[in-house]
Amino acid sequence: DVKEHPGDYNKRDVSFEIDINITVKPKIHYYYTLNGNDIQTKNIETHKPVWKWGNMPIEVEKNTKVKVRAVLYNKDVSNSIWAWGTSISQQTDELVTLINKPNVLPDSKAFEDSLWINMSQDQGYEIYYQLDSAAAVKYTGPVKIEKDTTLVAYARDEVEGQKVYSEEVTRQYDKCEEDEKIENDICVPDENSSSSSDSSSSSSSSDPSVCNESSGTYVWYVSNIALHDVYVGSCEEFVAETRRCDLSGGGLDCTIMAEKILMGSHYASRDDAVDSTCSTVSNIRPCGQTWNCGWLGDIGGVLHVIDSLGGCQ
Repeated sequence: DVKEHPGDYNKRDVSFEIDINITVKPKIHYYYTLNGNDIQTKNIETHKPVWKWGNMPIEVEKNTKVKVRAVLYNKDVSNSIWAWGTSISQQTDELVTLINKPNVLPDSKAFEDSLWINMSQDQGYEIYYQLDSAAAVKYTGPVKIEKDTTLVAYARDEVEGQKVYSEEVTRQYDKCEEDEKIENDICVPDENSSSSSDSSSSSSSSDPSVCNESSGTYVWYVSNIALHDVYVGSCEEFVAETRRCDLSGGGLDCTIMAEKILMGSHYASRDDAVDSTCSTVSNIRPCGQTWNCGWLGDIGGVLHVIDSLGGCQ
């Protein structure tokens, strides 16, 4: 058996065990691979690596197909003249998964008019979500809801053609009626119901395309620049029309406008926006001499310049 042990959020500790007499267990050699290759029985004693009972567990830092064979050399259990030969088990293939569930904000709550939902995954895996009974779709940016909604989200990866999934995250969002108000994140009757103008104001406060005092800090990237540069700024900067040629790597044609894709909005501060976005960045590395930038990182499997995030350092 391949046994997984609790570990840090970014690794799994793996060991092996076979159902055999306790006195024989220390004599078993476990030949294994983590790269998808099968373990050949011919000249198996030359195979590396090998694990034995009592060794430290093996650290696995990504979703991995572990393949293992247990081997007992007869000379290790017998002193007779017949102590020759080798017993080799069938190969065991087991997928060791290391994929954290996504972060979904806000938590379950009541809302008025509309609500924007942001999701992230700290290892950079793709996120899929389902609204009520609709089919699951890939998360590409904040999701707007305008009615009672049950949201189910999960992260997904693929190893050797096999899809692996995180635990699901479920959120329940309830829209209040016009004669209700929000108390302790639930809808309750409002004896002094708001006017239509108040309702309109409340709606605009959560709409990322409408800027006001509660808009906070925004994060977006430009999709029509090769390295999809990430930017952090105000609502006004996000909604403003920007010529692509005014941005680093935007080229010389100033008739083309920057296509901005929202990644997150209504953060309380720039630090909050940077910390939240950096939690979704993986494979951070310097740009090198090829590109005119400082840092690169992957977000949802897409390469981005992350200089505005301080390189997430």
